[in-house]
Order: sequence, then structure tokens, then C-alpha cells
Amino acid sequence: MALAAAGIIEVAATGSDGNSGSDTNSGYFNPTSTHFLTNWAVSSANTSAPVVSSASYNFVAGDVGHWFFLSSGTNSIAGWWKIASVASNQATLSAAIGGGVLYATGGPYGLSTVAGCGTSSSLSSITGGVDYSQGGTPVFSTALATTAASTTVTTTGAANSWLGNGMYLTGGTGGSNTTGIFEITAVSVGASCTVDRATSATATAVTVHVGGCLASPGQAGANHVAGNHIFVKNATYTIASASLNVSTGCPNLITNISASSMSSMWGYSSLRTDAPTGSSRPLFQAGSISAFSIVTTSSGGMCSYIIFDCATKAASNGVAFSNANGKALYCTTKNATNGGFKGNGTAIYCDTTGCTSANAIASFTAVSYYCVAWSNTYIGFQSSVATSCLSVNNSGGTSAGFTMVGSSASFDHCTSYGNGGAGFSITAGSNTLISLTYCLGYSNTGGDFVNGGSAYDNVLMLSCAYGTTQSVNTQDMQFGQVALTANPFTNAAGGDFSLNSTAGGGAACKGISQAFPGVSTTGSMYIGAVAPAGSGGGGAGASIFKSPIIGSKA
Repeated sequence: MALAAAGIIEVAATGSDGNSGSDTNSGYFNPTSTHFLTNWAVSSANTSAPVVSSASYNFVAGDVGHWFFLSSGTNSIAGWWKIASVASNQATLSAAIGGGVLYATGGPYGLSTVAGCGTSSSLSSITGGVDYSQGGTPVFSTALATTAASTTVTTTGAANSWLGNGMYLTGGTGGSNTTGIFEITAVSVGASCTVDRATSATATAVTVHVGGCLASPGQAGANHVAGNHIFVKNATYTIASASLNVSTGCPNLITNISASSMSSMWGYSSLRTDAPTGSSRPLFQAGSISAFSIVTTSSGGMCSYIIFDCATKAASNGVAFSNANGKALYCTTKNATNGGFKGNGTAIYCDTTGCTSANAIASFTAVSYYCVAWSNTYIGFQSSVATSCLSVNNSGGTSAGFTMVGSSASFDHCTSYGNGGAGFSITAGSNTLISLTYCLGYSNTGGDFVNGGSAYDNVLMLSCAYGTTQSVNTQDMQFGQVALTANPFTNAAGGDFSLNSTAGGGAACKGISQAFPGVSTTGSMYIGAVAPAGSGGGGAGASIFKSPIIGSKA
């Protein structure tokens, strides 16, 4: 038996056990535990200050700052609410709108949208517990526990508020070393705990830590099992080891594909799921190491809302997808020498900058949506599928915006600007299938659309736009090409690649009539990555790619 796939692991810079090190907390909580107390009661539940009590547990001052987790109950709202104060054995929660983290099967999914933790004033027979994993130090720490190669850990101070929390065990005498994270499933108050699986050996003087967050993403990688959500609070985390899944090392996210258990690592600013941008995302900063990927998804997994800075270290990758199931969402990679995002995964709303020696976003089978490669000194994208992506200001005579290699490639609504090489470099072979639809190239030194070989029937260019001073090599299949006579962008120098209204420029890329065959429907299309306002989500797209390209977020 192992930790639950639905378990949650917490990482924060405040992680410290106050004793032997900073990465020996448990950092674990299982919101799907079947062992929580079921007799919690809540008064003033539909206000911003609910009051929680239980016939089985008396809140203590040390609970302040930890989180009450409400699992289920009539008229209740599942989620976490912070304990603001304790008096008369009861806890008052901080439950203003946006102050709670809602929960659904599969993981936290958003911030609270109403005040309180319930839809009525009084709640009874509530199932839940206290989540101690988000605190900086353990709620309990001792070196006096004993184990018996069983599921029983004898320790004083045991409290039934610990149910569902993790217990970190290490060391001991009189037997083999006992080390690992265990989930607390039962408690004999003041005497002992039952954990989810047997310890490795009989031992005394075992060090026990209950609760407390981890201090490094690498340790979270070591502790997690497939399906776990790892939450990382905004701070700078130094990656001091190139090894995978060790303290201060590079996390490797694992996934059980057959069980649909995808591990994920989420950055957040102040509350889990608050979806930060810019410098309010956690920063993983490479130290004095080489030949590494800051995060790897070996069999799937996802990382979100994190900045990865490789610090121009030798043979460095930001995010390495070693499996097509890997995903990155709203992540930034910086200063990688061997690729910002690399491998067979999917990047969504990601950007990369400062990359050298290798393609910024690269793989024959990678998929990119709404991504930006900017100010690298190498090729921006080497991707089989790119939709609504920008590749801009990548310097160097061979630094193309987009390269097309492999057995097939599809580029739709992409923009290439100011690159030292070609905007779109087509290097088709006789069996290659390539399509470019509604793509925009402008002011690329090596040409906006360039075919590196002969013209092939299997290269399709549909409604693409290019600058008049650039050359578009003849392809056998071209339809609706637009030759621009003016700069089409609102403010390219300032990073705003929305379309302007200049005749022969942005105006020529808007309002392109497109009739759909077989039905009486005609639509209005646009060229480039950023839809004009009012063109089906264009407002949101324009705001994403401003000032200066997602660079303001990093």
C-alpha cells in the first residue's frame, strides 16, 4: 500500500522542521481520507467568520494559521478555510469571498465565490479535518516514538485532528532505519497513531514529524506518488543538484497512465489555485549545476504557473517532456542552453526567452497553443503543431521563428516577427505533409516564408500574410495569400502584436470572408496569432500578448 493518489503535497520557502533539516516535514494531506472525524459542527456557516467545533476535538492555540478542511455534509461547501482564531475549544475561520480554496474530486479547483463554508447558517454532522501540511514547521515533532514493523507508531501527543495528515518517520535504534511518509488513519489520543502501511522495522527513538510543508520541489518529487497534486508557494527555490527527486534537486513528475492518475505541480501566489502571473509565480533558479532539466515529466504529468530559470548553465533544459502526455500551462522558461521546453509534450500559454544553442520550444511531436518564443539567440519553435503562437525577435542569422521538420506539421494563426532567420522555414521532404493557415510573417531578416527545398504538392499555404520586401518561395498549393504594404502591428517595439487598422497592414489581415461548404454560413477570419477585438475572444488574446510579449510576466 502507498500514499493515496488524491493526496496533496505542499512546498514553501518557510518549510523547516526546526530541528534536523528543512526537508523532513511530511508536507502531505489526503483530502479523500475516509478516516476524518464526522461530528464537526459549524455555526454562522454562511458568513465570513464561521465557528467550528467538535465533540471529539478541542481546538488549541497552535491550530491558528492552519487550515480546516471541510470534506462533506448537508448544506456544506467542500474546501479549505484558514483558522483565524481559537477560543473556548472552538475555531473561527477566515471565510470571506475569495478566502477559501474549493475542493472537488480530483483536486482543488478554484477560490471561493461566496462568503462562508455553507449555504445555511448552522451545519451539523460535518466530515472533515485540520490540514497541517501548509504550515512552515511541524505541528508535532519528537524523537521518542517507537515502531514495531507494523502500522502502529507509539508517540505521545497524538491528536485526532491529525487524521488524514502525513507523518514523516526517520532514524531509530534497535532495528533497521525507518524512513518515509505515512498517512495517519487512526489515533489513540495521547498514545499512538495507526498509519496507512507497515513501517520497515522495529525501532525506538524514531524521529516523527506531523505536518509542516517541504522546503524544496525536489523533495516533493521524491515523496509524491502518481496522481498527487504538488502545490508550490511563490518564492525563489534554488535547484542545487542535477539529480532527480532529491532534496534541492530537479523534480520528476510521474503518472500512472493506466489508472488515469496524472501528477501535477502548481505554482501559486497566496492561495492555492489563484493562478498567478508575472513575478508572483514561484521561481525555480538553477544553481552551480550542469546537464539537467529543472523539471521532467517522465510518464506524463503537468506543471503550471512556474518560472524556470536555467541561468545559462551548460546542457540545461527548463521543462523536459519525455512522454507525449506531459503538459505545461502558464509556465516561463529562461536562459536554457539546450531548450526551454523540450520533448513530446504540450505547452499552453507558455513562453521562453534567453535560450541559446538549441531551439527554444522544440520537438518533432510537440504541440504548442498560445505560446511565445521571444528574444532567444536560436530558433523559436520546432513543433509539429502550433496554434496562435508568436515567435519574435530571436536573433542570429539562422534563428527562424518556426521550423518545420518531421513527417508532418501544422501551423495555424501563428505570427513570426523580427527574427534573424526566416519567419517560417519550410524544409519539406517528399513525404512531408505541411500546412500553414492564416499565419503572419513580417520583418524577418531571412524572409517571411521560405521553402528550403523544392516546391512540393504536400505543402499548403492558406491565407497567409507577408511583408512586401520579403520573399515567399513558390509552393504548389497557395490560396488567398496577402502581400502587406505596411506594418500590421499596433506596437511591435512595445510587444503589442495585435493588428492595427492601417490600410495594407493590420487592416488587410482582418475581416477575411470565409464561406463554409455545404451550409449557408460565411465567417470572418483573421491572419496572425492575435484575434481582433470582437472576433471571438480576440480581446483576451490581445491582452495575453502585450508588453513585451509575456516577458512582463517573467
